[in-house]
Amino acid sequence: MRKRLEMSGDWVDPEHRASLRRFQSRHHIEPTGRLDRVTLEALNEPVESQIAQIELNMERWRWLPHDPEARYILVRLDDYELDFIDHGQRQFTVRTIVGKSFWKTPIFSSTMTHLVVNPYWYVPRSIAAGEILPLLQRDPGYALRNGLRISRGEGMEVERLDPDTIDWNGMTADTFDLHIAQIPGGTNPLGVVKFYFKNPYHIYLHDTPNKTLFEREKREFSHGCIRVEHSELLAQRILSDLGQESLGNLISSGRNRQIGLQDPLPVFLLYWTAWVGEGGKVYFRDDLYQSDEKMLQALGKTPY
Repeated sequence: MRKRLEMSGDWVDPEHRASLRRFQSRHHIEPTGRLDRVTLEALNEPVESQIAQIELNMERWRWLPHDPEARYILVRLDDYELDFIDHGQRQFTVRTIVGKSFWKTPIFSSTMTHLVVNPYWYVPRSIAAGEILPLLQRDPGYALRNGLRISRGEGMEVERLDPDTIDWNGMTADTFDLHIAQIPGGTNPLGVVKFYFKNPYHIYLHDTPNKTLFEREKREFSHGCIRVEHSELLAQRILSDLGQESLGNLISSGRNRQIGLQDPLPVFLLYWTAWVGEGGKVYFRDDLYQSDEKMLQALGKTPY
């Protein structure tokens, strides 16, 4: 084991636990310092596979701007982190929560055009019918307590409905034909700020009232959108012409407000399973969304 750890540059101490913790942290394994099954499998990974993984991720790196003056947001989906880049340098990193394996956050790039402070949440039909309807069937008072606005129809034909007058139990997920929106407030899952960039997937960055999930090592809990830790810090850096007190006042007012960006900001939602970090250490991640295999096939290479 010592020879293996020396070969990968992880042997740092005569006591093997510290070396194992270093290796585990590079492979996104809980750094216990114990030689468990997951760690043993990672230690036995053929070097040819790791070389192929590095080459594949070098190709992904080419997709980013390499202008020394570049300013953009990079969401590293497989590492559950967001980097704010300014003048080509990473200014800070915050943790994120991404889509579950069956609600995968897509890989794409776009341009952020505005922020919404104290946003409404317009509930997608799949969530409204599949998750909120059962709650309302068990407890109709859930709508009032959580600030849900119920309506039916489109455009000029929209009709606002009183939740207490609706026969929730007479509906099924298939027959559900209502629209649900949640007003700004403490229970709104978008938190206090939403970051908008146009895309066909209806994906955006947003705050969240549930901060405890950021403490998890692996954070795939959303329906596809990206929850951002310290979203107020990110908003402040994006709105560089808006004072911190002004942003705080906007949030504390509780009022919904849209703020356009004078300089639209590129956003990249990308996926790395290997990269070089500080000190020249190479980090590896599990292929959460099975994207490596698909990309290798697209490049005409044999999966590692």
